[in-house]
Amino acid sequence: MRTMEKELIETFLIIAKVNNISKASKMLYVSQATVSYRLKLLEKKLGTPLIQRSKGTRQTLLTTNGRRFLPLAQSWLDMDNALTNFAQHKESLELKVGSTNSINNYLLRAFFVALGRNERKWKITIRTTHTASIYEELRLNEMDLGLCLEEKLEPGISTKLLYSEPLLILSANPIRKKKLLTPRDLDMEKMIYINCGYSFRKWYQHYVPLGITPTYSVDSYQLAWKLMKNDYWFFAPVCFVKEQLANGEQCAISALAGSNPTYDVFLAVESNTAKLRRYEITLFKRLLTTYFHATKHSVDAKLAELFPQKRIW
Repeated sequence: MRTMEKELIETFLIIAKVNNISKASKMLYVSQATVSYRLKLLEKKLGTPLIQRSKGTRQTLLTTNGRRFLPLAQSWLDMDNALTNFAQHKESLELKVGSTNSINNYLLRAFFVALGRNERKWKITIRTTHTASIYEELRLNEMDLGLCLEEKLEPGISTKLLYSEPLLILSANPIRKKKLLTPRDLDMEKMIYINCGYSFRKWYQHYVPLGITPTYSVDSYQLAWKLMKNDYWFFAPVCFVKEQLANGEQCAISALAGSNPTYDVFLAVESNTAKLRRYEITLFKRLLTTYFHATKHSVDAKLAELFPQKRIW
């Protein structure tokens, strides 16, 4: 009985995600007739239509009750999966974590390595994606928690600022031969643009004149590093700078005096998942908070080394 109910719930969630019966059938590897039958059976059990059926269009839309049922269906499936995982892996702690490229590769890599050596048996699925995708996958219960650079006001998603560090300016050669700069010292047309989050975009909109377009706009700090030549420069978090220096790379490092944008990391969790207070999520957050506390001390030490007797944030 539970297997049949799970099939009905999963079918409804897939239809709600893709808004198309044909696409849902392909994703579920069953016929369209089977998808339609499952949907009708679920609607019969609930006593209400969940999907609007419109002639002449392939797209499906949720009814009002369908939208009301969506978070309940997601919570039911999440709980069912949690119970199944508990029964099959009583000693393991399973999590699906989504994060942005820079957070995974430069800020949390050491954390995930340490987690693998933890005395507890963790089974973690780590997905590298964009902030918008993280919020969407949390909404659909396709991941347990997300670490991203934006706080988005999304219904059913709770967010919390976990960590911040300053963004530094990297260039092939010293800019104005100074360590501390003002926005006027920067040639904005020579900037390699990377979206570093809300704090950076707020700085950019305030200080970069309208009509100025950077030569390069990229989504990778490593690519920006490769493009950095002549007078080109870009903002990067301290975690990236530390790694480049540890690898023996050479560049000029400067900062803004009194107006540094920051690299902010937010924890995002679907509200119903948060209410369940799953042990593995609670423990993961506790370990992550401890890691960020240690990281902040390491960042402060590196900043003191790079900018002696000068406080930049």
